[in-house]
Amino acid sequence: MRIEEKIRSVINQGAKPDPVLDAVLSAAGAGYSAAMRLRAGLYQKGLKQAQKAPLFVLSFGNITLGGTGKTPLAMHTANLLAQMGIKTAIASRGYGGSMQKRGGVVSDGSRLLLGPQQAGDEPFLMGLCLEGIPVVIGANRFRSALFCAKKFNTQALICDDAFQHLSLARNLDIVLVDGKNPFGNGRVFPRGPLREPIKALSRAHALVITRSSGNTPDLIKKIWPNNRPVFHCSHEPEGLIEGAFFSGEKIGGQRAFAHDLTALAGKKVFAFSGIADNQNFFSSLEKLGAILTGTRAFADHHAYSPVQLEEIAQAALKSGAGQIITTTKDAVRLGKWNPPGISWYALSIKIRMADPAAYHKFIKESFLAFGK
Repeated sequence: MRIEEKIRSVINQGAKPDPVLDAVLSAAGAGYSAAMRLRAGLYQKGLKQAQKAPLFVLSFGNITLGGTGKTPLAMHTANLLAQMGIKTAIASRGYGGSMQKRGGVVSDGSRLLLGPQQAGDEPFLMGLCLEGIPVVIGANRFRSALFCAKKFNTQALICDDAFQHLSLARNLDIVLVDGKNPFGNGRVFPRGPLREPIKALSRAHALVITRSSGNTPDLIKKIWPNNRPVFHCSHEPEGLIEGAFFSGEKIGGQRAFAHDLTALAGKKVFAFSGIADNQNFFSSLEKLGAILTGTRAFADHHAYSPVQLEEIAQAALKSGAGQIITTTKDAVRLGKWNPPGISWYALSIKIRMADPAAYHKFIKESFLAFGK
């Protein structure tokens, strides 16, 4: 096993490394942890000043590597704010996109202006799916905030994956925690999955526990203040979207699902994905009644080559599958993929809050408090 694979297995699967690798990763983790604590401390003590934007700034983030469902919740909350009559925009770093440093407008709320290669997969997905809500990218979130305020008269800016982006002052910091595996082995990267020490949660105003049955894990109860809100949500399959929708052929057109979820029951399906938890995606298809004839798993944010897509198509046909299923996050990276002899779809996911009224009230009151 290569070093990179060993480290990934330590971080993602909790594998115990050999003594030498353990010592190296632990030392690196200790140094990284100290650097993150120092950085946060400089802001908390006022030795470094966060820039304040002239609008309500809401950040979604986490303290672990990988996905906890930040983007779906950011989209869900953006729609909530828009339904309240609040002019809302989303700012993302644009990870993986060629315009990450320079910045740009992914969507003005009605038209897509950048493709996934320029914007990054998640910002492009948000621009594709959200109507009436601009999406911008750029490493400098403060500059994005000023741009949105001037260009779109934005009143509320949602920053996706920004808990560690301390240079922009926030009115509300919401952190997502995986209810099934909150903090992995509790160690900081690269010895574990933590982006920063667990104590960093003290900066958050609210927690959202994902993949939750409604119960707060005991570990979180021990460290989270009783006077701060905790919400629970699940990410649930919503429907199947035609692959052509993501190719650009249907941009600006219909947003209806090609099929509801019953279309998967008893069907032979070949699945592939490049997300933080590929196995969970495959399991979700099986729970919907699909018969998996084969799977392919790739690293998060994987950039698919034409050769790999051809191999996926051939493997699917050879397995006897009638269709190929992937995630929406992967789908935006596939361009105008049109595998001969087999159709492909993306499984769309929606957020379901355990107590939607309480979450709606919290978001609304937080925004109203900003204007006082």
